[in-house]
Amino acid sequence: MMALLSLMLNTNLDIIYIYLSNMFLDLNLLSWGLFINCTRNYSDISCNSIFKYAIKVNSDPLNNRDLIYKDNKNQTGVYAWINNTNGKFYIGSEDPLYVRLSDYYQDWFLSTRIRLYIVRAIVKYGLNEFTLVILEYTDSKNLIVNKNE
Repeated sequence: MMALLSLMLNTNLDIIYIYLSNMFLDLNLLSWGLFINCTRNYSDISCNSIFKYAIKVNSDPLNNRDLIYKDNKNQTGVYAWINNTNGKFYIGSEDPLYVRLSDYYQDWFLSTRIRLYIVRAIVKYGLNEFTLVILEYTDSKNLIVNKNE
């Protein structure tokens, strides 16, 4: 099965290509941790298209941490944090998935990774202003790993 979301960077790192369920989109690279504004028209990508491909949606991740753990503890996958205030979203992936998701609840992570768009947004707006969307569960060989962190 093909991964729902695949990323390919060009050599000068100014354009990112996203393969999202049979459509190619090219976006200006804002950060390796994709942070895309849903209100602008970047080809066909939008908040609605993120929700269209969602496996699971948690609109209250701050208070549902135990459920998020239960759902994702032994999973590898692709996720999106959607800012409910401004419509921007961050797409990431991890193996195991819950290890990365749990980082966003940790003060040490938020203070040491402040250069990441998603961390700055969580610090500014609070986790209660985000929706967590699980886009795909996959295996490690299909996972995109950010080596730049």
